[in-house]
Amino acid sequence: MRTRNRLINIRVTDGERAALQRNAKKCGLSLSAYLIKAGLNQNIKAAPSSYLYEAYQAICNMNNSQLNGIADLILKAYHEGGSS
Repeated sequence: MRTRNRLINIRVTDGERAALQRNAKKCGLSLSAYLIKAGLNQNIKAAPSSYLYEAYQAICNMNNSQLNGIADLILKAYHEGGSS
């Protein structure tokens, strides 16, 4: 396992810090993880809405062959980062 043992300090305004924290939270990441991904040009997606996940779970529990196709579409949207 890699150990992160180097510290980087940056200066930002209160507004910039708040915006960075909001963006990290939308993606389900810590501020550090968000900044590392952004700095390394890694793909950052907003975390899907919990309502989308709940809808997917409800459809999966219905066990109807037609609903399985709908469940597949919702799962695809979930993994593509659809959010609300």
